[in-house]
Amino acid sequence: MTINLHVHPNHDVQAIGSHLLRWADQREEQALAASPEGSVVLLSSVDGREHAKQQLFATNGYAVARYFWQMVLTMDSPPPSPPLPDGIVIRTHSVGEDDRAVYDTIEAAFHDHWRHV
Repeated sequence: MTINLHVHPNHDVQAIGSHLLRWADQREEQALAASPEGSVVLLSSVDGREHAKQQLFATNGYAVARYFWQMVLTMDSPPPSPPLPDGIVIRTHSVGEDDRAVYDTIEAAFHDHWRHV
């Protein structure tokens, strides 16, 4: 299950956020009771600049599992188009025609990715 927890900046993140996390924990318990595998994982993300939200999750027993870093490059102009191998073309996805190939490609690319189901 994924938690997308947002509290308006004019309100108390700790108080309202704690209530929302308790609610999420209750939903997790319901999902666990219905899970044939017998396990449920709550996932959420917190921007590194959101210190109050980081503290909220830590105070409520959540732990950091992963970090993501964003790299930024400022360019003055677009890069040149790379040469494509023979038989490769770049085109828009054709609904109904390419669906299975797109799905299979994404599954192959992420089959060993963290928490991929």
